[in-house]
Parts: sequence; C-alpha cells; structure tokens
Amino acid sequence: MAYFMPCHYAESLLQSEKFNLGIKGSFFKLHSLTAALNAMSGRQKKNEELMETAKKQEEKLAVLEKEFSVLQEEGNKLKLEQVQSSGLVAWFQAEKDAIERKYGQ
Repeated sequence: MAYFMPCHYAESLLQSEKFNLGIKGSFFKLHSLTAALNAMSGRQKKNEELMETAKKQEEKLAVLEKEFSVLQEEGNKLKLEQVQSSGLVAWFQAEKDAIERKYGQ
C-alpha cells in the first residue's frame, strides 16, 4: 500500500527543502566571500609591509646619497689640493734648481 501525502503537506515539505537549500547556498556563498575577503586582506597587509620596507629603503638611500655627495666633494677638494701642492713642489724645485745654477752649488 502506497503512502499518500496531502498536497499541502507535500508543498510545505518542498518549500521547506527549497528554503534549506537556499540557506545552505547562502552559507556557502558567505563562506566563499569570507575566504576571498581574508585572502584580499592578507595580500593588502603584505603590500603594506612591502610599502613600509620600500619607504625605509628610500630613506636609507637618501641618507647614503647625501653622504656620498659629501664624500665626493671632499675627494674633489683633496684632488685640487694635491694638484696645487704638486704645482708648488714643481715651482719650488725649479726655483731651487735656478738658484743652484746661478750660484753654482
């Protein structure tokens, strides 16, 4: 003997099952969206960390560029002093040689 359900009861079960499937579908959608949001948040945090590292490196580079500029300027001054000193030594040597020739020493 087959079991017979009243139509309104069958419709009610069908609606209830649709509702449950809708809730499950919404739950899975919410879970997927949450996972995607968490992944995006993780990438954003990583990007922020990379940006902070880049800013620190940029600051260090600026300091090093200033130090390099100062050292380069000091090096140029030393080269100029060396050229001037070499010129003076050559001039003094020429004067010495001229005096020695003049006085026969």
